[in-house]
Amino acid sequence: MKEPATLSSDHELLLDRCRQKDSAAIQKLVSIYGESFYGFIRCLLGGNANLIDPILTASFIDTLRSSAESNTDEPFRVILLRAALKNAEKNLGQPREPLLGIDKRLSVLWECLGDLSREEQVVLLLRDQMDCSLDEMQAILSETEHPIRGRLQFARLHFRDLLQNKLNAKDPHSL
Repeated sequence: MKEPATLSSDHELLLDRCRQKDSAAIQKLVSIYGESFYGFIRCLLGGNANLIDPILTASFIDTLRSSAESNTDEPFRVILLRAALKNAEKNLGQPREPLLGIDKRLSVLWECLGDLSREEQVVLLLRDQMDCSLDEMQAILSETEHPIRGRLQFARLHFRDLLQNKLNAKDPHSL
């Protein structure tokens, strides 16, 4: 979900109400951003369900504090993604949990994502799952565009190679 480049006055009011600990406003904010961020954190953590809710909650709290303490023009979602990466950092790289009850083709994708390095996972998830622009990725990762573009290209090629190898190794009729 992309946030508009300039926030609407309604969105600004919602954020202000959240900063004032208005529970209805916080619920509304979570309903806007929660689902996509839940999926992002779930992929980052390899499906470890026990860690997702605490990291998601901490990320929202950190983002609200951060945006209240500093007068920043950064979009809320950029600050939230940065907080999610920071909060998930110590738990990255743990073994991926199997996703039960999903299509076998999706499980192959899940395995391939787990075989990527942490840096490759992050750039792929930011760009392809969260639909971040290169400018947003620069702000989230505190890097310039050139290294991000190169890592993204390498990650996509590596993911493609992993996927091709896994699909060639499996019985095509079993998928």
